[in-house]
Parts: sequence; C-alpha cells; structure tokens
Amino acid sequence: MKKHLKKHLTLPPFGLRPVELAIFLAVLLLGLFLRFTDLTDPPLDFHPMRQLRGAILARNMYYQMLPDADPVLAQKAFEARGIIERQEPPVLERIVAITYLVTGERLWVARIYSIAFWTIAGLDVARPRTPPCRSAKAWPSCVELPVTRQG
Repeated sequence: MKKHLKKHLTLPPFGLRPVELAIFLAVLLLGLFLRFTDLTDPPLDFHPMRQLRGAILARNMYYQMLPDADPVLAQKAFEARGIIERQEPPVLERIVAITYLVTGERLWVARIYSIAFWTIAGLDVARPRTPPCRSAKAWPSCVELPVTRQG
C-alpha cells in the first residue's frame, strides 16, 4: 500500500518527479527566453530565407483578404509571391495573415506563432510515453537547438 501511495505522490504532471519537473520548467523558460529575445528585429537571424519566404507569403495573403487594400501594394505583394517556390502548405502563413487583419502587418506575429508551436512540440516530446532517457535528451534540443545554431 505504501509503495502505491509513494508512487502516486511522486508523479506530478508529465510523470516527472519534483526535481525533474524543476529542470523541465527551467529548460522551458530558457527556451522561451531565447526565442523571445530580439522578437521585433527583422527576420534575418535564423534561416533568413525561410523567414522572408513566410513573410512574403503572409503579406500576399493579407493583401488578398484586406477589403480596402492599396492596389499598388497588393500588386507588389502578388508579384513578390510569384518568385517564391512552393515548399509546403502555407498553414502558418495563413494564420499570420488572418492575424494581420486584426493587428496590422507586424513581422513579429509569425515569430510568436512559431514559438508557440515549438513549445507545444517540446511538451509533446516530454510526455511520459517517451522513454525518460530519450525524452530528457531530446526535449532541450527541441527547445533550444534552433536558437543555438545561429551563426
């Protein structure tokens, strides 16, 4: 009976012990801090071609949806879209374009969505179904590796 009770008390969220949970939260906060650093800078720091491609696609979608768009700007956005090759479905870009309708055209909006999706992916890696050793090594890499590989 005591073994069952002890096991139940030492397994908080994600099946982690208190020390593991503290490390997990520290890694999460470090990853979020690294990703939010320089949030409003132009998208030229990490994978600039990919970030600029996404910005061009989102801008084109934004001007297509904007009812009172300046025709000259809309035409320029359409022409810029023409030079981008299709790589994958533009799901993130569509979400960003819809958000632009509310916030106006702000490049950092895409970064916030990207941070949210990376964090959700990291939380998924840390789930108990993943063997603990693999999870402990993979999760920090998932959270911080894209930031640390700049240069």
